[in-house]
Amino acid sequence: MKIENGMKAYAGHMVDKEELKSSASGGAGTALAKTVINNGGVVIGAAYADGFRAAEYVVVEKTEDLGQLKGSKYVPARKNSEGIIIYEKVQKLLADGKRVLFIGLPCDVGALFSWLEKMDIQTENLITVDLICHGCTPEKVQQLFIDSLEKKYSSSMEQFSTRYVNKTWAMPYVYAKFKNGKVFKKPLYETDFGFALKYYLRQSCFNCQFKGERHRADITMGDLWGLQPKDPLYNKDGVSVMIVNSSKGASLIDQIDRSKFDLAEVNFDTAVSGNPMYVQSIQKPAFYETFEKDLTANGLREAVTRSPRYGVYKKAALKNRLLLFLGKK
Repeated sequence: MKIENGMKAYAGHMVDKEELKSSASGGAGTALAKTVINNGGVVIGAAYADGFRAAEYVVVEKTEDLGQLKGSKYVPARKNSEGIIIYEKVQKLLADGKRVLFIGLPCDVGALFSWLEKMDIQTENLITVDLICHGCTPEKVQQLFIDSLEKKYSSSMEQFSTRYVNKTWAMPYVYAKFKNGKVFKKPLYETDFGFALKYYLRQSCFNCQFKGERHRADITMGDLWGLQPKDPLYNKDGVSVMIVNSSKGASLIDQIDRSKFDLAEVNFDTAVSGNPMYVQSIQKPAFYETFEKDLTANGLREAVTRSPRYGVYKKAALKNRLLLFLGKK
């Protein structure tokens, strides 16, 4: 793994337990977003759309509306909202003198900068945060998964999360609550959606152009994987890591309210050692095209169960659950 010299990294989590548990990891995104909004800025991030069947970038101007940005959306966020491309919205906000925080995938941050450079837009008031990204599964997978759950529970969905903290952040759960009061809750990597997230990503994700030193954002954010319970930074409900890529990013982190977000500087090696996707792309599986054809012809459940990796996948998921139970994960 290539390690960059002299780079700074920070770890932390929200102090409020309920706010922490509702976050994807430690709540760093929320801490950064609140900092910007409380200083007169706006935040752009991904929210669910179409009854949780898709995600899209939205503009948030009030801290009480930040809830829709919480949690990982493992599908690519749509760039067009209400007939306006999100990059055009950023362009207009900057032109109006607004401070803008854009939180998104590394490729979307790269595309945003390409757009603004093409339009010759000044970016002094723009702060960007990208993610340590494993990759996204296509929107179609999300649609099929939500459809299957609503059919099974004979009700439309009113809450959905793929990073629900059940007992510990170390094993994310899929959580869905339906309007008829029923609830679905299962470890992410024991679901059909989790299988697709592991093996069936967008083609571009297998050769991502925004890894390591090629991240264009001011801050790169993710989970501080690899922490042990005895580590003073550990919190069973989640710990975020923030890698600083620019002085603008460092300045924003310095402005975080430490009474509401427990923050500490960490060694850069520690920050990335549990996050190989910071510097490398995931490998494309040999059965990708077969899975894709099966998905189109027969749906998500059939494509997953017919996959040559399904047996291995199930055993690995059960092993992870056992390790967690024994306190070895």
